[in-house]
Amino acid sequence: MKKYCKALLLALSAALPVLYLTTTALSALRAAIAVIAAVFLMFATTLLVPKIVPANVKFPVMLIAAGTAVSVVGIFVPQTLPLGFYYTPLCVVSAFFLFFLAKGENNKKFALSLSTNSVAFFAIMFLMGVLRELLGQGKIFSLPKTTQIWEPIRVLTLPAGAIFIVALLSAVLSYLAKEDKKND
Repeated sequence: MKKYCKALLLALSAALPVLYLTTTALSALRAAIAVIAAVFLMFATTLLVPKIVPANVKFPVMLIAAGTAVSVVGIFVPQTLPLGFYYTPLCVVSAFFLFFLAKGENNKKFALSLSTNSVAFFAIMFLMGVLRELLGQGKIFSLPKTTQIWEPIRVLTLPAGAIFIVALLSAVLSYLAKEDKKND
């Protein structure tokens, strides 16, 4: 359990640049897909770059690959979610976080670490989107509103609400990791 909590905490740190994209579950999923696509395009680029591109331009090539992946996902995902001007650069920053958090001596272990981090990132982004939409707007996806049960907490739809959700998730994950350590 501690290993999973650690992966989720790392994914939470990678999600910080794209917090404003998690106001709804659907926008969080869209951003997560874009970031993960960028991460795997960066991985493919790192496999090809040493063979094709000189070492002094490796980083700019990876940056262009990540930006291209995020842009392509942004084009093909329905434009019903206006995510704003900063969508691509922030997704690229999150992709770089995920990419550089992955560890492995060889390509196979690196790809496994990258996959684990990507799944954790997807779960964290979806969870943040669901919590912000459900608690902040009183609904989720197209399901009926739950405002009869409780009054939505409107601040959760603002950037400050994203920070609150990050703090809440960090506290829960840290507690779970600590409890797991006690049980060992």
